[in-house]
Amino acid sequence: MHRLISQLRAQRQSWVELEPGKRVQIIRPTESEVGEFLRTDGAARAMVAELVQVSRFVTNWDGITEADILGPTIGASDVVPFDADLWAAVVADNSDWLKKVGTALLDAIVKHFEQKAQAEKN
Repeated sequence: MHRLISQLRAQRQSWVELEPGKRVQIIRPTESEVGEFLRTDGAARAMVAELVQVSRFVTNWDGITEADILGPTIGASDVVPFDADLWAAVVADNSDWLKKVGTALLDAIVKHFEQKAQAEKN
């Protein structure tokens, strides 16, 4: 059973490039989580990501260094292992990365529902 669960999770995962050589792995929210992740923007009549939720759907990173986290004058060029709490702290003060991940998550959600609708037509 664990193999099947791992395969289900893997189907929802993808990578998002933040900057050249720096990327994060996201996992698309499940259908039951989408309501927590999205809200309706009444003025725009559109679904938008709750940006505070974005950090919770990042599961890994690649190429993130101490200098990326602390700044080049303080941090070393050593790659830092992924940590969910550290990611949440970093992205809370980096709106560019937050937007890229939020957009990628929205795209993944839309693609999922489009594929599901297409499969139902067949």
